[in-house]
Parts: sequence; C-alpha cells; structure tokens
Amino acid sequence: LHTNPHQVVGLRVDLRARVYAPAIVDAEGTVFCAWVDFDNDQLPAQFRVSSAVPDLVGNEFIWVVGSVTRVTTSDDWCSPDASLQIDVDRLLVTDRVGARPAVFVVPVDQTLEQHGVRVTLDRVEFAAEELRVFVTIENPRNEMFSAFATGLRIEIGTVEIPATVPIGVGIEAPRGRVRPGTVERGGFQFPPLDPNSLPFTVRWQGAVAASIAGQFADWVWIVDPGGVVQPEG
Repeated sequence: LHTNPHQVVGLRVDLRARVYAPAIVDAEGTVFCAWVDFDNDQLPAQFRVSSAVPDLVGNEFIWVVGSVTRVTTSDDWCSPDASLQIDVDRLLVTDRVGARPAVFVVPVDQTLEQHGVRVTLDRVEFAAEELRVFVTIENPRNEMFSAFATGLRIEIGTVEIPATVPIGVGIEAPRGRVRPGTVERGGFQFPPLDPNSLPFTVRWQGAVAASIAGQFADWVWIVDPGGVVQPEG
C-alpha cells in the first residue's frame, strides 16, 4: 500500500493497525490515524468511519475492512508524511491478541522453582505474525525479586532470539521487579515461528535477589509444538 500509494486508490483492504492519535469527530463521522506496522510505529494511515466510535483515544488495536479513497499529504493532521485515507466499512476495536489471534497454542503449564521463587511457563501462542510466551512469577521471599525480560530468549540450535515487550493493550509483561509475597503474570513477544517446527528451548537468565545474588541458575524449558516431547526444565 505504501510502496505505490497512488496505484491502490479504489482498492479494498482488510488490515490491522494500532491507533496513535485521539479520534476527531465531525459532521461526517470519525477520523483517526493508526500505524499499520504497529511493531515499529511505521506505515501510517488515516481512517474515516461514518459514525462515532466511542472510547477510541489512542493505542487501541483495530481490524478494518474498507476502501482506499485517496493519498493524504503532509497537510493532513495525522502524519507529516504521505499516507493513505481508508473509508471503513467494518471496524473492530480490539487488543493485540484480537488483532493477531493465535492459530495454535501449546499449553506448557510447567513450573520451575529456585530458592523458593516459582516461575511457570504457562503457554506459548503461535500467531501468523508473532509468537507469544506467557509466564507467571511467584515470589514468596521477603525481598524483591528482579525478573527483567531482557534475559528471556528462544533458542533454536545455535540461533538465539531475544524477547521484546509487546506494544499496546492486550498483553502486559510482568513487572521487572516482583515485590515480596506477590505474583506477576504476563507475556512477551517473539518473531513468528512455524507451529510445525521442531522442539525449541525457552531460556530465561539474569534473575536476582539481593541476599542470594548470583545463585540463580538459568530457567530452561523445552517446548515441542508437536506434543511428542513432554515439557521439561
């Protein structure tokens, strides 16, 4: 769409995006702008709906079906760069999981424990555009437990794929510092993997508690989308 914008005017589109500016309501309906490449805040588009859209204030995910009506210019309010205006026929306001629904889920549900701290790899979700890993961290200790996402990765042979914190509503990452006696839950994002892939490793390292600094080993899970290899850590 953005490579040759003038050539796609009049075409039908079915796409997902993330709103980045509050909607403006006028006599003709609602206008708002969203990133089509919402992982990188790129490929802006301007959307027009013929009715009011409640609660569309920014950072929501949308799934739209509509038509490209024109190429916008730098004079348009939503972007300093040329983009597209899309007249929307169908609009679903959703979250990240709704915009990128899982096509396959591996319910791992395996807990590993070190020094009283319990970390559970709850499940792995395969979507067409991304992989999501959900974890639960239980900290029964009387001190803070640091659990930052920067140490979480997937390993496939010698290839290491680091996790990123998902952008936008729908998936919250556990906070990096888990308070004493609390439980944190959340998910992380990876590039997409084939649900028919071979078993892979989920490794998390860098856990710290002040009184036992350096004593946590890596937390390691084996995930087999085919279900042949049982989850093990």
